[in-house]
Amino acid sequence: MQRSATLLLMALVSATASAAQIKRGDTATAVFGDEATLKVFMSATAITAHRLHHRARDADEDLLSSYARGSAAPVSTSQASQLRKLFSNPRSYTWSHVPDEHGLVSQKACLPDFGVLLTFRGADHFIQIALCFECDLFAVFVGDSTDPRRVNKEEDFDLIRTQLIEIVRSLFPHDEQIQKLQLRKT
Repeated sequence: MQRSATLLLMALVSATASAAQIKRGDTATAVFGDEATLKVFMSATAITAHRLHHRARDADEDLLSSYARGSAAPVSTSQASQLRKLFSNPRSYTWSHVPDEHGLVSQKACLPDFGVLLTFRGADHFIQIALCFECDLFAVFVGDSTDPRRVNKEEDFDLIRTQLIEIVRSLFPHDEQIQKLQLRKT
């Protein structure tokens, strides 16, 4: 337990130090890691969604290999357009990992349990966005290996929760857990 707490503290310090290099509103860097990854995301030609389920309770929540995937659900052109607008818009984020004018940052004290994975495929690139609706956090991964590289610093999607739930409800109409998601947290 102490080792986990130490690792978590080191990750938070590292994220805060990395975020200090990012300016508020810099979606390319904070959300996608760089401009090239944002371009791949924006130009992806095939988009799918998967339900994610933890393989084991003690698995690392931040690794996609810790999750089993359900069958793929195709994302329509209009849904893909909505997702691109939401994730590329600087106003979609609270910028909690980027220092404010006083140098302060805030972070959620929860570990995500990703439930939906969105995969954006380009010519030979994969951008994957994992969503946790328990704490409204997301992770952006580059690559299609079992353990792709995580690239995002900004990870809160509180401001776009409602829109994301509406999209995933339409993607998984027969999934009870998805259908029961509340549009707003109480």
